[in-house]
Amino acid sequence: MARPLVASMNVKGATVTYEAAQGFHDRGLIREPLFIDYSNTEIDPSQVPREFLLLPAIFNLAPVAWAWGFELEVPFRCKSMQQGLDEIRREFARLYPQTTWHDSVSFSGVELDNPESRGNALAMYSGGVDSVATILRHLEEKPELVLLEMSRTEAAAKVNARQRAQQFAASLDLILHVVSTNVGSFLDQRNLYLPDLQKERISWWSGVQHGPGISATAAPIAWANGADRVYLAASYTKTFQSPWGSAPEIDDHVAWPGTRVIHDSFDWSRQEKLRHLVHDRPSGWSRPFLAVCTRPLAGQVNCSRCEKCLRTMTGLMAEGESPADWGFDADIETAIDRVTSAFEKNKVGILDDQVFMWTDIQRRAENSESCPPRLCGFLAQLNLEPHYARTMRKTRLMIAARTMLPLPLLNLLRGYKNRKRERAIRAGHH
Repeated sequence: MARPLVASMNVKGATVTYEAAQGFHDRGLIREPLFIDYSNTEIDPSQVPREFLLLPAIFNLAPVAWAWGFELEVPFRCKSMQQGLDEIRREFARLYPQTTWHDSVSFSGVELDNPESRGNALAMYSGGVDSVATILRHLEEKPELVLLEMSRTEAAAKVNARQRAQQFAASLDLILHVVSTNVGSFLDQRNLYLPDLQKERISWWSGVQHGPGISATAAPIAWANGADRVYLAASYTKTFQSPWGSAPEIDDHVAWPGTRVIHDSFDWSRQEKLRHLVHDRPSGWSRPFLAVCTRPLAGQVNCSRCEKCLRTMTGLMAEGESPADWGFDADIETAIDRVTSAFEKNKVGILDDQVFMWTDIQRRAENSESCPPRLCGFLAQLNLEPHYARTMRKTRLMIAARTMLPLPLLNLLRGYKNRKRERAIRAGHH
């Protein structure tokens, strides 16, 4: 008899904590129990049916069970969910053929009925370009926003991000749910670094987990609010073909009773999203402060110096906008100085997806009448190839380090790097 996929679930106040089946622990795949705190939402987890509370853990753990062949069981039946998970498993098998994706998670028990739908919509919101563009696109539907506060984010950055999210939601008269969770860190990513992922130079979180994992955290909110759809913003378009853990072939098959996830705006590139935000904002809607930095430090939502911040600032300037008006600590001249200096000093690391996005910005700048001439001239002569080749060499060394160095030493090196970044960021503010 198959054991439960989720060994136990505990509800204490507004926090739900999940323990995975013992097999996950035996293989060193779990760092800590998964928790999701709904205290800053409008729902009471004790009033949500147990089956719906289980959904976030199921969608985060099922891919791990497939990859390791754990024979585990979900304690209910749902045809749309079963079919969707099977399609997701087949897509992972296509993306990562060196791994055997076992059909090892079964469903048993009573078939769940669809809850009453009130036709409401949810939209996963991060404050970034993708999610803000999705909300703009579906503004007439008045989607309720779900912001995930990741447990490993610096406390001051969390406060700033939440304040910005509240201001953004209030400006559009939208409801904001803030969910605190360790969904991005409860799995041991080091031991989930499959050969397929090493080949593509992406983590388990990026390559497998984050599409279904992020959207499923909203399942209890969807049940409580009668939402029949959850929008999850696309990171890329069909012209970018590298494997990624959030795509229509994955997210559009995430479903549970009464609700489905929609991978949104796959037809807009990141630069097209910026163009819509700049030029197609509703009348009277002020510029939203964007939160794009993946490693904010020194209490900042955006460090305004990493590759992603520099890329977003450049995309905004290509549309004639000052980054300072969108949540970055740089006006146009300062931002251009930072971008040019970073490339000239070989401090910009770019892989396949970043090459794709920088090339998109170069095309837009060439045809934009609003792009500052100095930036246009720099982008016109910018050769991305040497920066890509250098990043590839560095990435290969990082992959070797992750697989060979002991975890305490890796953490020590990461801490040193973060402190160095923080000193640079603080120095830039004085």
